[in-house]
Amino acid sequence: MNALEETAWLLLAAALPAGMAPALGQGMAPGLAKYVFLFIGDGMSNPQATAAQYYNGTR
Repeated sequence: MNALEETAWLLLAAALPAGMAPALGQGMAPGLAKYVFLFIGDGMSNPQATAAQYYNGTR
């Protein structure tokens, strides 16, 4: 590992905990959501389902 790579890893190792430090130790504020759900679609809407049916020969 050369000096530049070593410096980059060292900066990364120092920046990650420093970036998380403001969030540590803070409790939940009243009235804020406790859980947040992120729904990610799988890409199977009508055009994809129709293409699959054409491919399988069922349509």
